[in-house]
Amino acid sequence: MTTDPTEQALFRRLESEPGNRTKILIELATWYGRTGRHPEAIARLEELRALSEDGELTAKSLLAMGGHAEGMGDFEAAVGYYRATLAAQPRTPAVRYYANNNLGYSLNQLGRFAEGEACCRAARKVLPELPNAHKNLGLALAGQGRWREAAESYLEGTRVAPRDRRSYDLLERLLCDHPELSAEFAVAARTARDAVSGARAWMN
Repeated sequence: MTTDPTEQALFRRLESEPGNRTKILIELATWYGRTGRHPEAIARLEELRALSEDGELTAKSLLAMGGHAEGMGDFEAAVGYYRATLAAQPRTPAVRYYANNNLGYSLNQLGRFAEGEACCRAARKVLPELPNAHKNLGLALAGQGRWREAAESYLEGTRVAPRDRRSYDLLERLLCDHPELSAEFAVAARTARDAVSGARAWMN
């Protein structure tokens, strides 16, 4: 039996507010996620999915379950959840984007880079202004030894979101590991570095 007061309060509300069960299950799953209790979060989301006849809520629940599977390092399970999210045919662009992007990321983690590439490209088509899919596409391409294309993806990720410097850091590492590309990308890398520095100065 739980001794955490927040968890106890949420379970009491599940019993006393049957009309709010969907909302409370979401709150409970969110709380479990914040506290790192991923299996419990997935269990609540599974319950939510079973209760709901709303396809969009089902897709969002599956997407969240994939995130919790990632949190446990179970990328095979994450792949299954993200594929199920896409099979639910979500209407919301952000859900389609993150399902494809996170599927690509998880496939990359499993070394299935060609499959990861296809998913990241699909995500970029949905919301090209977000950086994650550019970064993960770069990782998928690098995993296949396609260094030049990977560098271009990292540059694009930096261009669309210079405040998120993950793509730029990967670009720096790639050019360090492959000095044969340094001359070709020298100008673009300097531009990217300046953009990242400018964004950091703006934030400060």
